Amino acid sequence: MQADTQPQLADITSLLGQTRQLAMLDVNDTPFLSVYLDTRPGMRGCRQFIEDKAARIRPQLPGMARLEFENAFNMVCRGLERGWHPEMQGAAIFARGLAGGRHLTTIPLAIPVRNSLAVYRAPEILPLLAVKDSHPAFTLLLVRQGSVQVLESNAGRVVRHARTPVQWLHPAVQRPPQGALSVSSLQRIHRLLSADTCGPLVVAA
Repeated sequence: MQADTQPQLADITSLLGQTRQLAMLDVNDTPFLSVYLDTRPGMRGCRQFIEDKAARIRPQLPGMARLEFENAFNMVCRGLERGWHPEMQGAAIFARGLAGGRHLTTIPLAIPVRNSLAVYRAPEILPLLAVKDSHPAFTLLLVRQGSVQVLESNAGRVVRHARTPVQWLHPAVQRPPQGALSVSSLQRIHRLLSADTCGPLVVAA
């Protein structure tokens, strides 16, 4: 069985890797449970959704299929609890029972997704691809009156890398006044931008 994903918010790199791994899994007669959750209502709301969905599916399954469904359902519940992140807005969970080669992947997301639960022979990864495509990674250089910030947006998560105060100089001023942008601050921002921390650079003022 694959180890549970550590409860860290997914970035574009991890989304790509996990999507590829899910797409490469062997397909057999044991179905996957693919669960997408808007986690903003909290753990209780998420559990209520998947339990309501499971209650509708169970009566339609014959004996062995129902056992495998229950196995995967319990794994989903466990994955939700272990993969819970205090800052996540959504989650994607994929589980398959023992007979098909037990598998569990939990992906905490920085953005909400539409609640859904699908039972199929292969993982339902299209919503995961939609998350990746609709929230690309980029670096933002944000220039405001009095400050310059370097921020990174990656799969919906925004991280501030640097912020430094500035005092814009009048053309007649020959020497930087106290509090102007220091050389070290310029160098720090330059290093971050030169490192191409996260995709394209967007400048906003």
